[in-house]
Formats: sequence, C-alpha cells, structure tokens
Amino acid sequence: SSDLTDRQVAEVVLHDEIDILIDLHGASAGARPGIFALHPAPLQGTYLGFIGTTGMPWFDFVVADRYVLPESITPYFTETPLYVDGSFLPLTSHRAEPRLSSRTALGLPQDGFVMASFGNIYKINETLFKTWLEILREVPQATLWLINDNSLATHNLRRYAQQSGIDPARIVFTPRVAHEEFRGQLRLADVFLDTFPYNCGSTTNDVIEAGTPMVTLSGNTMVSRMGGSILKSLGRDQTIATTFEEYKQMTIALAQHHALNPAESGANESRRSRIDPQQIVQARMRMLRSLEDGLLQLHRQKSTG
Repeated sequence: SSDLTDRQVAEVVLHDEIDILIDLHGASAGARPGIFALHPAPLQGTYLGFIGTTGMPWFDFVVADRYVLPESITPYFTETPLYVDGSFLPLTSHRAEPRLSSRTALGLPQDGFVMASFGNIYKINETLFKTWLEILREVPQATLWLINDNSLATHNLRRYAQQSGIDPARIVFTPRVAHEEFRGQLRLADVFLDTFPYNCGSTTNDVIEAGTPMVTLSGNTMVSRMGGSILKSLGRDQTIATTFEEYKQMTIALAQHHALNPAESGANESRRSRIDPQQIVQARMRMLRSLEDGLLQLHRQKSTG
C-alpha cells in the first residue's frame, strides 16, 4: 500500500511468509525499490514493468523468454533469466467485438497500401522515420498512418517528409481513440510497422488479434526484441528483421503481394483471415504453466539449499 513505508511493507511480506516476491515496476515510475532492498522474501524477481535489467542486486531473477533475452546479452543483466515457453508477454483475446470504422471516414485511401504505426510518438527516431520514407518513395501507392499525439511532433514529421521529397499528404495522422475503436482501426491497415529500438508491447497483441501483418526489427536489447518474441511464439518468424534494410524489403514485399491480391486489403477487412482465438489462449496457457513450473523449481532449489 502507498500508505505504508518501505520498511512497513517489507515487514508485512516477512510476516506473511511470502516465498517469492515479484516486482512489476523495475526502474519505471511508481517503483518502490526500497522494499526489495530490504530483501523481505527469500526469492525476489522482476517482470514486465521494466523491459531490461534493473541493475539492482536484490533481484534474483527476471522473467523472460529465450528470444527476447538470448544468452548473448545475459552477461549485461544482474538478474538470472527465468525462461518461459513462448513469449514472456502474456497474449490476450477480447470477447467484445471492436468498433469498426472505414478508411474513407479516417481520410485513408480506399485502394492504397496503408502502413500503420501506432506506438507512442517518442518511439519514432530519425533512422526509423527515414526508413518509412524510403518505403513511401519505393511504393507509390503506399500511405503512412500515424497517431497525432501532439501538434508539434505532427508538424515536424510532416516538415521532415517534405524536406525529404515526400508529399506530406501521404502521411495521415489520426487522434487517439477508445480501445474498442482502436482495435477496429487496426483492421484497416495492410501492415503494421513496429518501432525500433523500442518495440511495441501490448499494441502488438492487438495487431495480432486484428489479423494485420506486422513487420518488426529486433536488436540486441530486450526492449528491441518484444515484437519478435510475440511473432516467433506464434510461428510468424518471416516478418522479423534484424537490419533496417531487411525491415524495408519485407514491407515492400508485402506491398507487392497486396498489389497482386487486393481482396486481402485492409479495405476489405471482413474478408481477411484472422488468428484463431484458441491459438492465443493456448499460447497464453503454455506460457503461464511454464512460469508456474519455473517459480516452483526456484522455490524447491531455495528450500533445499
């Protein structure tokens, strides 16, 4: 509770004989590292809240999967990986149907190749944006669809595009909307372009559920491998790039496929094949069971010394 001091919380954990204490903040806003520094539980780990190492010596483990945290980067972590099956990001499916819209209503071309990227605006950097502009240059029928997070960023991106020889009208900005409407909008895109080096996280789950193809770029950090983690867990490795050139060529290949198969366009979203909800449920349950098994094994190891 926020009403209790770090020491008071630690005393509650100790009194309740908690065997494994897991932090969901890491080094992010709202974190209470002082609680864990007192080491009130025999085993302490970190998960989800901070996608990377905390650098804090009182955390014994970090929950991850073997794609998002390969052995090559574990030397840079103070925590020992607790590996789960599939993706460490829990996949979810929604019972409520998304609120559908249309390309026309959003100012998008009905017949063009629409490339969406709805991550937070601070995830866009110059190298990434240049790559998107290169795709626009090579795919004349393509449109880039972004979130209008703030007027200054929107103005600067449009200006940068114009200075690069790309008509700013080919970049459509729309405001943030409620989640049900957002899920419906994702269905209108022909491809979702992941951000780099900070990949999308929960948004990727919505993209997968919408049935929209996604191209991601994986790097050498945990946070730059989240998109690949989810795609790999679902057997969709073919759109995981490791260089900007691969990322660009994968997107161009999808645009060429779109030109030959217009019936699969996001403009005809009702005809697009969607992922079987059961596949998402099965992936989630596989991850959860492996997490439970891993935690129990850690507990047994600690108990037997």
